[in-house]
Formats: sequence, C-alpha cells, structure tokens
Amino acid sequence: MKDDVVATVSHELRTPITSIRGFVELLLDASSELTESQMRMLQTIERNAEQLQRVAEDLLADPGAGRGLRVAFTELDLSRLADEAVHAIQTSATVAGIRLTIDAGDEVLVFGDPTRLHQLFGNLLSNAIKFSPRGGRVHVIVDTMDSYARVRVMDEGPGIPVGERDQLFERFYRLASSTEMGVPGTGLGLAIAKSVAEAHEGFVDIVDTPGWSTTFSVHLPLRTSVTSTTPSTSVTSTTSVTSATSVTSTTPSTSSPSPSTPAP
Repeated sequence: MKDDVVATVSHELRTPITSIRGFVELLLDASSELTESQMRMLQTIERNAEQLQRVAEDLLADPGAGRGLRVAFTELDLSRLADEAVHAIQTSATVAGIRLTIDAGDEVLVFGDPTRLHQLFGNLLSNAIKFSPRGGRVHVIVDTMDSYARVRVMDEGPGIPVGERDQLFERFYRLASSTEMGVPGTGLGLAIAKSVAEAHEGFVDIVDTPGWSTTFSVHLPLRTSVTSTTPSTSVTSTTSVTSATSVTSTTPSTSSPSPSTPAP
C-alpha cells in the first residue's frame, strides 16, 4: 500500500517540479538584471528543484526498491559542497530557531555526484533540524579519516535508542519518538542517504560524540583512494536503493556505537 502511494505521489510531483525549474531558468537567463544575492538564491532553488525531481523519478521507477540508483561521478570539493548544503537549508534552521554552523576546513577532494550528495546532506540536515529543540544547535564538520573524506552532522535532539539503530535506515521506518513529538516525515530520508553513500563506495554510520545527542557520520573515499573511477572522465554507475544492513565490500568495517550513549 505504501509503495502504491509513493508511486502516485512521485508521479504527481513531476509536473509542478518541472514548472518550477522552467521558470527559474527563465529568471536566470535575465542574470544581467539580477544582483549577486538574487542569483545565488535562484541557483539554490534550481539545485533543490533538481534534487526533488531526481527523488521523484527514483521513487517512481523503483517505489519498492530494486532497480538501482543512478550516479554520475565528477571530481568535487566536499568541503565546498557541504557548505552549499548548509547555506541551502539555513533559512529553515533560522525559522526553527536552530543555530546551524559548519567547520568545513581545507579542500577535501572526492569523486562524486554533486546532486546526489546534496540530496544526502540535505536529508541529514533536515532531520537534525526537525528533531532539535528550539534554541538548539546543529553543527557540521568536514575532515578526513585515513583514506576517507568524512562529514559529521551533529545535533541536540532527543537521541536515537540503541534498540532502534539497526532499523533506522530501512525504508519507511520512523522512530517511536517521531510520532510522540509530532515530527513530520516519510521514513525515506535516511534510506536514500544510505543508498547515495553506498553508490559512492562509502557508508553512513551513527556514532556517539561527547556533548551531542546524535552524530551521523558520512564516509566517502578520497579522490586518490577511488579505484572504480578514472580522474579524466565522469562515470555513471548504479546501486541498489534498498536499505541493506551491510556495507559493500569496499567499505571498511565499523564498530557498533556504544549502547551507553544515546545517539540522535
């Protein structure tokens, strides 16, 4: 039943999203009459509309999971991309009374699909903002760890019970606290985030960070450690959009978070 609803909604979303992108493109064509701030806002709208369109197409083509997630790789700076993702959702954080900050640091080069990675970070940031109390903080850190680029999204929400962590990345799964708190959502955001990370030969994990309720840690291979792509060309690949509990063989094993500390 849920799969039928997802397919229907995804189909109905395509027309208004296409319309939004069309009008944004018309406005961008008149760039000589726009200020730099207006251009940046329109580019943010265009990027998010493209992301929505791809989500709708993915769900329509594969509402029950199984066909695969399409990605097109190119060299990019993960620090800059994370900064753009934070800027894109900054208004939502302000309205929710959340202090959203980022420590992007130096350039961190990876091979990836910028639209898909915006989708991944957008989902994690949206969750962090939704679950954090008014006046709370959400902080993003971009750095490296061994042969991986790492992006951590930390919040001050209620935390994630250890008993629910294994199910957290399953399609349509929602925490019990989501219903209790009246937090809206479909239960698809984290499943999509996991699929995007795995399409990049990486993974998403929940870790415990002192001083924070929840930390989602995204690990992606650094540019020099990617073996399935060629630096001079873009590469298109597919990966299952199912929410598997195991990580692909290219992903190093990670230890389970300590059950003594709640995660977000």
